[in-house]
Amino acid sequence: MKKVRYFIIIIFIVLSIFLLNNIRSSNKEENIKGNIVIWANEDTYDYLCEYANLFMESYDKTKIEISLIYSSNYKDKILSSINDNSTPDIIQLSTNESRRLIKENDLRKYISEEKGIVDNYSSNFSVARIKEANDKEGLVGVPLTSRPLALYLREDMLAQYGYTYEDINTWDDLKRVGKDILEKTSGEVRILNGVGQDYEDIISLLVMQAMEGSNDKGKIEELVKTKLSEISNIMNTKVDGKFLARISSINSMRELTALDVPCEWTVNNAPAKLNGSNKFYVAEGYNLLVLNESEENSALIKRFLEFLATNTEESIKYVKEGKFFSSYLSTYKNKSIEESIKNFSGKSPLVVMSNIYEKAPEINDYELYLEVKNKILGQ
Repeated sequence: MKKVRYFIIIIFIVLSIFLLNNIRSSNKEENIKGNIVIWANEDTYDYLCEYANLFMESYDKTKIEISLIYSSNYKDKILSSINDNSTPDIIQLSTNESRRLIKENDLRKYISEEKGIVDNYSSNFSVARIKEANDKEGLVGVPLTSRPLALYLREDMLAQYGYTYEDINTWDDLKRVGKDILEKTSGEVRILNGVGQDYEDIISLLVMQAMEGSNDKGKIEELVKTKLSEISNIMNTKVDGKFLARISSINSMRELTALDVPCEWTVNNAPAKLNGSNKFYVAEGYNLLVLNESEENSALIKRFLEFLATNTEESIKYVKEGKFFSSYLSTYKNKSIEESIKNFSGKSPLVVMSNIYEKAPEINDYELYLEVKNKILGQ
């Protein structure tokens, strides 16, 4: 009888502790309060506004203001806000720009490292993306978007010259097919677009591929320039020039989907250096940097960043519109990414890019990658 009584007492104590912890946890959530301001660019503004509103519905003692800052004057606005001591609580900034501002304007001393968010939800980011978000001193920002690099091919026009996407797996394949099409069109069609963002993405890809064989800055530059010379005769350099291929990311999906002219594109892995070598590469994306964390807003900032990382159901519609490619892997568990997209055949662009994003190896020295890339681009 005594054993039964002791057993009941123990059960009662355990249940009491469990209920008490739940009450404390509930009270803690109810006590999340405060105001924060977040700066976003054109691509993520609507997304962050929607998630801020969803968050405030659950935490009615909070206010999250999303401010739209256009990309053209984003850097100047950040530096001005630092000088005026009026920085927002969180800013959206590319990995390239954040590292440049850290190096040139000592931005690091204003950053509050949110390492706990990335550590706690590391399984929701690719290994390469976490590496990208860290510099030698630690975490720069919480990953928000990414740019997996893919090869876009104009399938219907390739067919006119006797080719399909299956004929292009390496750079040598692309050069061979491109040279043949150049001859068949009397120099009118150069297969690979090399204008604007597409050219920058070609450079990003070539630098990453060169770094697989060397960590010497001079050697990497030499390898990239040699490859550029090899493909120069098949690369379109005119804004109104004709081309059948693009090295690009989700921005091309958005642009090509918007075309009203009949066309058929496929999205494929980037051309490899050699048959059987790596074909998964991701260029730099945007991070959320915390600049103005204090005792008053710390809990709110952390909870909102957690909210973004763990609630991805609504973000898929922005990804499908091609506004940005989310860094959260859980986004791509949504079956709707397999749906067909206007002007594309074969696998959905989002299926291909999510696979690239997840499998891409990390870049061991991201500073070196950006240094070489920016030098070649003259940035």
